[in-house]
Amino acid sequence: MIEVVSSLREVISRLGSIIASFERIYNIKLDYASGFVKFKRLRATENLLELEKLAIVLKKTIYENYNIPIITIETKEADYIIDGHHRAYAKYLLDLEGINAYRILFNNYSPKNSYSISELKTIETGEELTEEFAPWKALIKLIEYYRKLYGGEIKLKRIKVNIDSLVPTQKYVEKHKLDKEYIVEREKIAPIVCLEHEGKYYILDGHIRSLKAKLEGKKELDVIVLIPKVPVTPGIVRTCLVSGLRSLDDVEVIET
Repeated sequence: MIEVVSSLREVISRLGSIIASFERIYNIKLDYASGFVKFKRLRATENLLELEKLAIVLKKTIYENYNIPIITIETKEADYIIDGHHRAYAKYLLDLEGINAYRILFNNYSPKNSYSISELKTIETGEELTEEFAPWKALIKLIEYYRKLYGGEIKLKRIKVNIDSLVPTQKYVEKHKLDKEYIVEREKIAPIVCLEHEGKYYILDGHIRSLKAKLEGKKELDVIVLIPKVPVTPGIVRTCLVSGLRSLDDVEVIET
């Protein structure tokens, strides 16, 4: 079972244990303070994150206002993450400036390894995810794919968009899927994922739900947007232009 920190009390308990451990190892007395740490100052002390755990943390951060502080060791040069790599990386993906932290004051600390937050990668552990979190695992893989493809950062944003600004990236949807009733609560449904380019939102995942919403007369949709931080024209944009896909009106419903 994948466990994530669920409360402030749990973080404070971890903080006490970490301080006690460092005091014993280094034979010194340490103090801490709470504060906001900018990502440009933050350094990771591990470079591989469990993909399945990150999927859970990312979903909770976006949809459940999950805002548990991390624990760092503060030196003059940097803040080194001791606990909370997944929480920090989820906030980083959302293009935020930084994250709340409990900062253990220890100027002479020198970690064996340290990495920029932008260097972090994921590794699959094989842990089974419930249906609720599986789409978020796919979303993280999509981010990593586009990062490699464009050689730059890809960030996320949750926004409401005008449904007419959505551009499909597939021509057909199957009628039996469109007719399916979605009875799960909103936060249990896989997010509609789009790639932003020049004011348009190209659907990467969620064609059925997007088209269903349009047919029901909805004007706006809640979506997760991937935003390239490098100036590129994604290949998928060119493909849509060639295929004549400019809005959801261009999607055809087919019988199977």
